[in-house]
Amino acid sequence: MSMIYYLRMADDREIERLVRLPHTIRGYLNYGAPAGSQARGWVAKLLGKPTPRSAEPIVQNLDAESTLGKAWHGLHFLFTGSAWEGEWPQGFLLNGGRTIGNIDVGYGPARAFLSTEVTEVDRYLHPINHAALISRFDVVRMKQLEIYPIVHVDDAEDELDDLLLHFDKLRGFVGRAVQASKGLIAYVA
Repeated sequence: MSMIYYLRMADDREIERLVRLPHTIRGYLNYGAPAGSQARGWVAKLLGKPTPRSAEPIVQNLDAESTLGKAWHGLHFLFTGSAWEGEWPQGFLLNGGRTIGNIDVGYGPARAFLSTEVTEVDRYLHPINHAALISRFDVVRMKQLEIYPIVHVDDAEDELDDLLLHFDKLRGFVGRAVQASKGLIAYVA
C-alpha cells in the first residue's frame, strides 16, 4: 500500500475550527465541508440530528488540493539532508504546523499551517532551483536512511526526475496558497 502525501488549502478560520474540533477532520478531508458544519434539513434541526451525507466525496475546488505522491520523503531529504528531522521551514513536510488532534487520517494525524506559516514556506521554497536539489540527491545515503520509497541505484535517474517534477508542483501550489491567503492542511493517506 502506498503512502501518498496530500496538501489542501484552507482558510485560517477553518484551520482554527479543525484544531478546536479535531473529531471533524475525517469528514473535512473526505467531503471538503467546513469543519463542524453539517447539512441539516428542517426535520433534522427540529430533532437536533444531522442530515446524513451521501457516501460520495464533494470536490469543491480541484485547485485547492495537491498531492506529492510518494515523493514527499525524498523531497524532505533534499530539503533537510535527514530522514525525519528538520528545522523550520526546511522540514515543513514532516515537522511544524499544528497537529489536528490525535485522529489518524491514514498514517497519523493531519497537520495544519496557518497562512503566515505558508508564506514562510514559500519564502524558503521560492529561491531553490533544480541544480541545488540535484546536488543534494544522494541515492546511497537515501537508501541508508530508508527514504520512502527505497530508491535503487538503477532507478536513481527516474527517481530524481520524479522528485524535481513534484518539487515544481509543490512550489507552485504553495505559491498559489500564498496568493489566495490560505493555510494548508498536510496529511499522508
